[in-house]
Amino acid sequence: MSDDEQSDISKFAPIRMEMDGFGHIFFVEYLNGFCYIKEINPWDDKNPIDVYELKTKECLGMSISNNQIYFLGENHIVIMLERLKD
Repeated sequence: MSDDEQSDISKFAPIRMEMDGFGHIFFVEYLNGFCYIKEINPWDDKNPIDVYELKTKECLGMSISNNQIYFLGENHIVIMLERLKD
């Protein structure tokens, strides 16, 4: 398979899934040079929702604390997102 064909394939980042205090699950997915943080509500959603996207070759980490999501890309800048109530 060529590099062009592989770039169109979505794959999970080697980052563990995290659950916030509201029961939503967050995970990271790679596709075409972008990292997407996605959210899914296991009780309601059939498809994950894109929460944030970052053009990066590698996602180095993700963590959730007090309903805030911390995301670290290859440039070593920490991005903080906050999960608001539904």
